Amino acid sequence: MSASSEAIYFCHGVPGSPHDVRIMQNSHPDIPVLAPNMLQAGTGNPIMDTLENFVQATSELPDGHIHLIGFSIGAMAAIKIAAMRSESIGRLTLISPAAPLSLGNFLPYMAGKPVFMLASKWPAALKCLTFGQGIALRFMPEFLIKQLFAKCGEAEKELLDKPEYREAVIHGLSNSFHTKPSSYIRFIQSYVEDWSTDLENITCPVEIWHGSKDTWAPVTMSEKLCDMIAVRPKLNIVEDAEHYSTLAQFSITPMGLTGEKK
Repeated sequence: MSASSEAIYFCHGVPGSPHDVRIMQNSHPDIPVLAPNMLQAGTGNPIMDTLENFVQATSELPDGHIHLIGFSIGAMAAIKIAAMRSESIGRLTLISPAAPLSLGNFLPYMAGKPVFMLASKWPAALKCLTFGQGIALRFMPEFLIKQLFAKCGEAEKELLDKPEYREAVIHGLSNSFHTKPSSYIRFIQSYVEDWSTDLENITCPVEIWHGSKDTWAPVTMSEKLCDMIAVRPKLNIVEDAEHYSTLAQFSITPMGLTGEKK
């Protein structure tokens, strides 16, 4: 590995899967990205499992040569890794990040509000909902997708019309609701806890990309992250983009990940 090169480590969304990286790799699919399944069963603690996977996957890489990327709720995993393994990270990029709920009144503006409320107050009901979503995905996938993206705008719907992106989204739903539902639930429960103190321990450069019309994670989340992260991030607002469509507007190059505002 040359002094200027980077290894790219990607933390996918939840719901999601390593296939999320295919949306990000749209223009340079041959650039290698380390993208583990964060819902893979391990210790039972999804954050510790994610950290262990990161350490194993990057153990032979020089410190400071890792470009860590977190998408959606995967931003929580990336932030925690950056806080705990700061010496290993050259830079951190957050795409459509879901910030700690404790930082503001975000919940009323999030499409996933019912899920997060169940995770906070009624975990048994969350298990029932997840089981039902798994059944719906198996027998009525189009109905489930329509329900999940009901509050999304044109940018997201246009993305879903493209087979390669739709396949990546379906893989993510299957990984969460059907293949690894217990890990998915534990990850959501970790997200709704207060993990804001991790933001104070990030020492690497940070860049954030957020769609101006995101209905999954309101753009105010990224604005608050900029106020709270120890090293103030560079915030890039992608006009008229939403959640997945912001991820799709990235282009991986041999020098790493380069975002384009459109």
